[in-house]
Amino acid sequence: MRNPTYETPQQFLWTCYNDLGYSDLKTCYNYHDATGELRWSHWYCYAKLLEYEDNEWIKEYNSKKEYIMQKLTHRNILDIEIIFDIDELEISQLVFHNNIKQKSDWVFNKLKQVGYSPEMWFTGNKSYHIKILIPELRKYGAYSRTLFKRKMLEWYGADTQKGGNNCMIALEGAKHYRSGKPKELIK
Repeated sequence: MRNPTYETPQQFLWTCYNDLGYSDLKTCYNYHDATGELRWSHWYCYAKLLEYEDNEWIKEYNSKKEYIMQKLTHRNILDIEIIFDIDELEISQLVFHNNIKQKSDWVFNKLKQVGYSPEMWFTGNKSYHIKILIPELRKYGAYSRTLFKRKMLEWYGADTQKGGNNCMIALEGAKHYRSGKPKELIK
């Protein structure tokens, strides 16, 4: 994958869809309603968005494509991607790690030691996302893929909910809804 640090979130999505061949890419955005409450848009099928011109009105979304694309803040997890979402420590983990950053560094280093090429991203809030790509996962069915991902996440003490593809994560380069800072590549 190209280094997305210098790309826009829209270019990162294009990389996932076009270069990595993930055709089931879903996106959404967060916003605050009139009362200030945090809300989430419905999920947009990225391939469907690509069918329209930038200034074209999308009736079913009640918006123009360019408006939606500029607001996107989240995406689903790719079929060939494992996201180790490190945002809290369980009591049992405090024996080995003093804080989330230390645990994230440990996971990152262990993944490197066993031959993966991990990337570590920081949301600017408290969460570290360590991700690896395993292209061979595309050869397996959805159930087997999810089972494999969840076992790996469990093994490293990460959030097992990130084992499926129907889970949204902060979009690389987009501003995080809590920190207001873009999710950035740090390793």
